[in-house]
This record gives sequence, C-alpha cells and structure tokens, in this order.
Amino acid sequence: MDGSAITKPDYVIGLTDPIPLSTCKDISDALLFFPEDLDLCLSAKALGSICGCPVAENACSICEGSQNITRPQQLLDGLVDFESEPSTFGLALTCALVESGMQVYDTGQAECLEQPFDDLRRYCGCPSEDENESNECTFCPGGEIVPDQPGVDTFIDTGKDNLVTCVEAKTLVAETEKGTEVCNNIQSVSTLCGCPIPENACRLFAKMEGT
Repeated sequence: MDGSAITKPDYVIGLTDPIPLSTCKDISDALLFFPEDLDLCLSAKALGSICGCPVAENACSICEGSQNITRPQQLLDGLVDFESEPSTFGLALTCALVESGMQVYDTGQAECLEQPFDDLRRYCGCPSEDENESNECTFCPGGEIVPDQPGVDTFIDTGKDNLVTCVEAKTLVAETEKGTEVCNNIQSVSTLCGCPIPENACRLFAKMEGT
C-alpha cells in the first residue's frame, strides 16, 4: 500500500484468476501494467502482508492489539461469509488471506467494523483465546476447524484395530488426549478429511523453480 518493495518475492501463492501467476514477485511485476484505481489493483494489494508488505500501525486486524493469528491456514469457506471482501482470485479462503485483506483498511473504516470478529477470532486462534490451552486432542494438528463432510468416505485407522470415517474421527478426538496413539494417528492423515496442509509439510514431489 505504501509503495515499498515486497520482502517475500519467492513466496508461492499460485493465482489462477484472471491469469496464472505463481509467486509474489510474479504478481508484483504484473501489477505494473494496471492503473492504481482499478478494482483489480486494490484486490491484489489485499495480498500485501502475505507477500511481506509492511502493515500500518492502525491497520484492521483479526486479533485485538494487532497480535498474530495462530491458525493462518484455517479454511473459512463455509464457516464465515465474506461476500463483501475483495476478489480472492480463486484462492482458498484462509485466515491468512482474510487477515491480509482486512489490513488494507484502517480500524475505524466501515470495511473493518463490519467484519464478524467473534467468529474470526474463534476460528483463526487469537493468542488471548489460546492462553488456557486444553489437553484435548484436536482433529487438525494446528487446531483448525473443518466443516463436516458427510459424503467423505475416507477411513482412518485409529491404531485400535478399528476404522472410522472423517465425521466419526472428529467426534472421537473430543474424547481423546493430546499425544496419545489415537490422537497422533488421526492427526497424521487429517488432511485427507479437509485439514489444511502445513506450509513446511514433506511432499512426494518437490516444487521445481519455474514450474
């Protein structure tokens, strides 16, 4: 927003709409061809903090006191309605993406004040809400929440000689402690049931530069 250079040029965002652009540098370079008052330009600036742009001191944010959210990869599709938000370019609606979009506005602007903060703070994990940490197992390793998908037929081996569905596993973790075999087994395959993939996750095929 202030015209400074991005500090995460190689961060992979993977835009698909309106044209494929892989990294923050690709997006920044493409914006040079558009006028600043175009809606597309404002929407692109909503990706600013993800790409390492400085955040204004009075910028709108999910957590009070500008604290960092603890679940940036939490998926909000189906949990929070963001029809009024800038275009997301076909990206999955995560807490990190929404936070970045909110930071375009000041705390006193209507676009900030109308946000569903109660839901956002619960789903995205503001530090003040995580102080009294529970010993209860969470379905996703990072504590993210995923909507129920009754049609999902993925089966999870809990390590206790029984297979459970994704929906059954989400109920089971509420009765399970952290660090137990059942908790670890469920979390190890929870991405099959919709949990977000951690940024530092091991992958079968490494992404090659230029691909």
